Amino acid sequence: QNMGMAFIGLKDWSEREAPGSDAASLTGRAMGYFSTIKEAMVFAFAPPAIQELGNATGFDFYLQDSLSLGHEALVAAQGQLLGMAAQNPKLVGVRPNG
Repeated sequence: QNMGMAFIGLKDWSEREAPGSDAASLTGRAMGYFSTIKEAMVFAFAPPAIQELGNATGFDFYLQDSLSLGHEALVAAQGQLLGMAAQNPKLVGVRPNG
């Protein structure tokens, strides 16, 4: 069996502003092309992200029943808040804690 491995360098971000020029899109297009090669099994994959680069720890908040409306109202308010957060593209992985 013959095997090989190749690494490619991408152009600088400033030269890859068009949609579809990110690493995941390029990898997908490469896999589409490679799948047409019947004599070989060729795979393209993007390396994992650099740990902690662009990573955010997020934030916590506490919902308080200051009007003493009860547990059911508090749970309903939590659901409403989580629903609104899910609509915001700037928030990812919003979930209740506890």
